[in-house]
Amino acid sequence: MKRYNDKDIEKLLSELPDIKDEKSFDEYYAHISNHVTRKRRRKEPKRMKWVPILTTAAAFFIAFIVTIQFIGNGQMDEANDRFSLIEDSTTESDRDNDVMLDQEEMDGSSNEVEESQHEDTEEELTTTEFDPVEITGRHMISYDNVELEDINLVTVYLPDAQLMSLIPITLSTDLNKFEILNDIQTFDGQLPVSQMIYEGVQFSGLNNEGVPVVEIDSQSTSQFGSTAEGMLLNSLSLFFSNLNVNEVVLQNENGDPVNMTHIGSEISVLNTDVNDSFYYRIYQENQEDEPILTMEYAYSDSFEEVVNEMQTANEDFNFYPSISSDIDFNISITGETVTTQFVNSNLENNDETIAMIEALILTAKSFDFEQIVFEYDGSLQQVGPYHLSEPIQLDKYFFINPM
Repeated sequence: MKRYNDKDIEKLLSELPDIKDEKSFDEYYAHISNHVTRKRRRKEPKRMKWVPILTTAAAFFIAFIVTIQFIGNGQMDEANDRFSLIEDSTTESDRDNDVMLDQEEMDGSSNEVEESQHEDTEEELTTTEFDPVEITGRHMISYDNVELEDINLVTVYLPDAQLMSLIPITLSTDLNKFEILNDIQTFDGQLPVSQMIYEGVQFSGLNNEGVPVVEIDSQSTSQFGSTAEGMLLNSLSLFFSNLNVNEVVLQNENGDPVNMTHIGSEISVLNTDVNDSFYYRIYQENQEDEPILTMEYAYSDSFEEVVNEMQTANEDFNFYPSISSDIDFNISITGETVTTQFVNSNLENNDETIAMIEALILTAKSFDFEQIVFEYDGSLQQVGPYHLSEPIQLDKYFFINPM
């Protein structure tokens, strides 16, 4: 093979055509020189050294033959024992590992149980916070954190015998709550109310839009006066409003609008928004009768004035004070909160005080307050189920005079 020196390489490079490249002559020289040098190298073939390998194999074979001849049963037993010890050791190690794994699984299960218990505790606390709350007092039952359809109570509003007030009556029913209107006539003699305004009145079902339809016999209403007609409309409005119904279709037996002769108008749709405010006193026809709360129209927009009216009686119409004349109090209003402060009064935890608290709660709700606060500087801090030191929220369901 011809050997090249540096001059030969320079000569060869000088004979090459001009190359337009940014690389320098020195870079090309280094590249070609490295290429030539790599070609000069020869790979030496690897030669297997057979003699040492054969010698070693023969030595192992001879040692194996000799060892077999001199191994006795005792030596084999010892080997077996050693193997057994190794096996037992391995088994014990596996058992230790199994125990460790079992312990880890138990720890994991314990952690899962603790986490599950923690989650259950959190769920219990969350559930407890929103559990239905039922408060049963003297003249009413209140519910909080509960859907209306989950309550089997319904309140109807019927006038007293002199058509001076509406008396709420709460009944328990497992039927369609609207249909309780059809049973009002069966109350005759059982309750201190008049069913007269509901003669010829019947719930007939829902129309195609799901709106309740009440049929009112035109011949029955013609016997009413304006007071009875107004009471019937207010009674229906209060009844359906409590059931979260915004409007009711009124029609006569022919499907036409109802003619309220004394009010002087035909009515086909009754909006259940009740614009009237009410205050509550005790109604009792006879001493042996159970006293109940009755709602009377408030002819004043002043909450303080109607509360003062609640301390008066009208025995001719069986109305009695819901607040004793011996109770002194101050009324203050801040925003949507009304505060009743009892001063120079000795409150006792009895039926009369419970009736007073409930009458004030219901009157405040009728005046659209959001909460009522009772303040008392005496030692008594709870009357029946009502805490005097805590505000009472009024956005609840109140069922009055449960029977």
